[in-house]
Amino acid sequence: MKIRIAVLITMVAAAWTCWADLATPAANGFAAVSSTFYVNTNADFLNIANDTEHPGVDIAANGNIMVGWENDGDEITDFEAVWTLYGPTGTPLTPLTLQTNRSTAGDVPTYETTTNPWLSFFRDDDTAIGGYTGWGGSWPKANRFGNGLGWSAMCWEIGLEISELFDINMANGAGGDDAPYTQLLNNDGTPLRPGVINGMTNLGILAFTVADVTPDGSIRCGEIEYLSSGNIAVVGESRQADDWALTGQTSGNVPVYRVWTPGGLEVHTYAAASSERIGGDIYRGVGVTANGFAIRWGANTGGSTIRLFDNAGNPVSTNINLATLTGHPEVAGGGDGGGCGFHGNGVDAYVWANSGGSPATPWVTVINADGTLRWSREVQDDSDPIDDSTSGDVDGAIDASGRVIAVFSSPALTNGDNVVTSLVQARMFDKAGNPLGPKFVVSETESQPADPFAVYTTETPRVAWRGNNVVFIWLSKNSPTNPGFPVLAARILAAPITVTSVSRSGTTTTINWTGGKAPYSLRQRSPLTGTWSTVKTGIAGNSTTYTDSNANAYYQVLCSQ
Repeated sequence: MKIRIAVLITMVAAAWTCWADLATPAANGFAAVSSTFYVNTNADFLNIANDTEHPGVDIAANGNIMVGWENDGDEITDFEAVWTLYGPTGTPLTPLTLQTNRSTAGDVPTYETTTNPWLSFFRDDDTAIGGYTGWGGSWPKANRFGNGLGWSAMCWEIGLEISELFDINMANGAGGDDAPYTQLLNNDGTPLRPGVINGMTNLGILAFTVADVTPDGSIRCGEIEYLSSGNIAVVGESRQADDWALTGQTSGNVPVYRVWTPGGLEVHTYAAASSERIGGDIYRGVGVTANGFAIRWGANTGGSTIRLFDNAGNPVSTNINLATLTGHPEVAGGGDGGGCGFHGNGVDAYVWANSGGSPATPWVTVINADGTLRWSREVQDDSDPIDDSTSGDVDGAIDASGRVIAVFSSPALTNGDNVVTSLVQARMFDKAGNPLGPKFVVSETESQPADPFAVYTTETPRVAWRGNNVVFIWLSKNSPTNPGFPVLAARILAAPITVTSVSRSGTTTTINWTGGKAPYSLRQRSPLTGTWSTVKTGIAGNSTTYTDSNANAYYQVLCSQ
């Protein structure tokens, strides 16, 4: 018997020539979980709202959302690298928290305090330090196999606030060279106390060792990744010339990594990521699948390169040049990955989203866990009448089933004689790389204003996907309280429905799906008249059964909008 299923995704015709023609998330089957909201708009800190940068985002196992960023300021309001948490629907979770730090202003160091929900590191007594000890914010990372969050920053003075880190900080050069440090957190943002890490009891902060950071030069952060074994891979970009010996190279930077247990026991020693004697750069670029992880960096020869590792950190491949793998020279772009995205789905694939070619064009590539190519393509269609280039960063996210979201900042669009600055847009693809709709504008408030000059630049997008929720963040000058100043904006959408299986036993049809937003409803189409009728409503889960006598019936699963 044939079981037929149809999933409703309403499309709109798009000419892409004016505001009104731009597709919306709903036109692509997305349901709004939140409206656009703005993160760092606290009026007490308007002096720092002019310098928001380095956004990052990830989603914890319970749906909580961690966002990170940087706001340069002064002394206690120097938020060089900070984070905050939101609930699955965009509700702020991080409480107003007292933070203390040691100011070096004046002849005698003094202590200052501030109270806000923008946090960095915790001491072993759970007191929060100020955000001045390191820079970044781009590296929130959630455990895809269980509970836990990690947040990293590149620190130069953290030893002044957390005494247990003093020796590592001094070995790296206090007040000068950077080194990455990662705070391990519970899903609610409280500090995790896993035991001993780097010989420090219950500190809950991962770092490279004194020996790793002792040579002259810095180690830049390159992300962490939670592995399915429970281990944690820590990646960096060594600018220590002594580390050339790890590969035999004679110039350039060295992408490096370590693997720890959460309790700080060494699983894999400090090592170079590359199998070749070629320097490279990494700012972002670690993804995880079911049985291992991959590191992606920009090699000084050949551009975008990945290498695969098992959960113990042992290499299971040599370097894989992505331009060679895909046959697309555009994929070689991306440099250190700071304006791009490389992520794993925790199952069987990695996504690489970058800007490549001339003019620069958003591109997305999916690589299987064994390093073979699944698909690679331009995000936009050649038939789009407007310029296909991107004016900013590109990122991508991949779900457990292999669906991909790519997000990018468009070039300037025009509305009549008026020029409107860039918009954050996205597009979704199925497991085979087929588009699941046209590109769409992410924000409902930054897309179709009555006054085209009312929308300012939106840029530097990032995206995270877990379960049904897709979280977009970007830098925006459109917050109601800070118009014209770049602050961190965000919106949460529920991914479109994908039917995962349909089966029939006798007269009972069972339908399973992912995505969407509850409650769901089930409709059936009459094979005689072609008319649709709702046969079930208020479905809370992602499956249902329906009994009928027609084996050729079509069904439609709809989600709440």
